Amino acid sequence: YTRTSGVTTAVVICRGGGGGSTAFIGTAGTGGTTSFGSHVTAVGGSGSTSNAYDNIDGGNGGTGGTGATIAIRGAPGGGASGGQRLDGATYRIGAGGGQGEFAMKYTTTVGATETVTIGAGGTAGTGGAAGGAGYIIVYEYS
Repeated sequence: YTRTSGVTTAVVICRGGGGGSTAFIGTAGTGGTTSFGSHVTAVGGSGSTSNAYDNIDGGNGGTGGTGATIAIRGAPGGGASGGQRLDGATYRIGAGGGQGEFAMKYTTTVGATETVTIGAGGTAGTGGAAGGAGYIIVYEYS
C-alpha cells in the first residue's frame, strides 16, 4: 500500500481467508491471515474435517485478530452427514469451512507505505472446495 499524497489517516477493513471444505475423510486447509502493516490483522477460518464417511464438521470462524477497533469472529462452516439414496447408495455432502474474521480499525495513522498481506483461502479437502481469499479495503482521509 502506498499512501495518497495529503492523506494522514485511514479506516482499514480486512477479512481473513475462508477455510476450505471437504466431502470425505480428511481435513481441508485453514484460510490465511490478512494484515495491514502492524495496524490490524484478521485471522483466517479453519477448514472442515471428517474422520468418518458419514459425519463432517464445518470449520471454525477466524478469531484472534489484533489492533482492531471492531473485530467480528468469522462464521463457522456448516456440518454435514451422509444419507442414503432410494437405490441404497450412500451420499455425502461436503461441509463448509470457517469464514475469516472481520476486523476494522478506525482513524489509523498510516505511513507513506504499509506492508499488506492478503490471506489465501484454505485448500480443498477430498471432494470439497477451496475457501475464498481474504481482502482489505482502505478509506483514506486527509
